[in-house]
Amino acid sequence: MVIRGNKSSKRSRVTLKKRRQWCVREKLMVLHFLDRSNSVRATARHFDIEPSQVRDWRSKKDKLKTSAPHLLKIHKGRNPYFSDLEQELAKWIMDCRAQSLEIWQ
Repeated sequence: MVIRGNKSSKRSRVTLKKRRQWCVREKLMVLHFLDRSNSVRATARHFDIEPSQVRDWRSKKDKLKTSAPHLLKIHKGRNPYFSDLEQELAKWIMDCRAQSLEIWQ
């Protein structure tokens, strides 16, 4: 027979929330709900997201309105380190493709 004590477990809490991506249209819907409710916490509870996420979207509302509704990310990403080299490489590839087309024709 095994008896377990009432000691609190030191394991980390397992969260039930899933990570998901929100498109711009969905973010704007959340912000529209926020405008009607005037409560970040109530909005976050309604959509089952963190309040900080709602505050972040509220600060980026102007960018969200001007972007396409199907986008998942507004930021285009990190700039390349060697942009000149990438442009030269792209030009070289296009030249090679053009030459091979001339050979086959």
